[in-house]
Amino acid sequence: MPGEVSAPGEPGSVRTRRVLPDTQGACTRAEVSAPGAVRKLVDDARQAVAAREVGWHPRGMNLADRLRLYIRLFSKRSDIHVWEATWRPVTSAPELPSSASFLSKESLRFVWGFEEGSQGDHPSSDGGVLHLHPGHEQDSGWPDADAFPLEGVELSLMFDLLVTEGTSHLVVSPDQSIADAVPAFYNANDESLRRFDSLEAYLTLGARRAFAWYWPSEDQGETEEVLARLHEGSLEAGSEGLRDRLIEQGASEPEADALIAWLGDDARVLVPSNETETH
Repeated sequence: MPGEVSAPGEPGSVRTRRVLPDTQGACTRAEVSAPGAVRKLVDDARQAVAAREVGWHPRGMNLADRLRLYIRLFSKRSDIHVWEATWRPVTSAPELPSSASFLSKESLRFVWGFEEGSQGDHPSSDGGVLHLHPGHEQDSGWPDADAFPLEGVELSLMFDLLVTEGTSHLVVSPDQSIADAVPAFYNANDESLRRFDSLEAYLTLGARRAFAWYWPSEDQGETEEVLARLHEGSLEAGSEGLRDRLIEQGASEPEADALIAWLGDDARVLVPSNETETH
């Protein structure tokens, strides 16, 4: 590790100034007077980077925790019906990039609609869907490229199933490895492939759009129709007091802060308007 002696400290000790590698803002520069402190800083930096890779957030809630909180509050809206919100342990998962490692632990099926429905039903274009599972319950590892050919993709693994014509995959480009895989939404209707920077970015967009019908697609026509109806019964955009309303909806103060830090004003999809009751 690079470093330089700067000035003596207390008698019998030497203060050193050490520059640590930039770890995405986790720890950049420190003055220490003991080797143990240096090791602790390095360990803390490594842990912070590892945490970010699995969905860490500055408010201390990982991606899975934020999804649980999101679904819990959303389910309290009386103007929508959550048909299914089921988390199940994943017993076997293929190799995954570190940024998507939480998919190897639990699967999630979250379905909601404006009308009543039952578990296993599909909302069509009047609700939303998120169905996370690595390999999508086939547990057979990454299939051969010929099994699901996509332009510019060497390997792909389905992890989210909206509908047969709309599926999301972890995709590996030529000359890259599974560690470099990123999410992409494939729309069979026009054979388009929309890539996302990370699973965090993919699910953040979904949460902002309430996972409304065809939310990952670049063509937002159907999504906007569902969102417009949802927003009619939501807290008005730009309203003051969003944090207080999230707390009224059942979030703790730290949870409300985490949701606003994550979604900004789009967290209002979790909060009904004053005229709309909660369950």
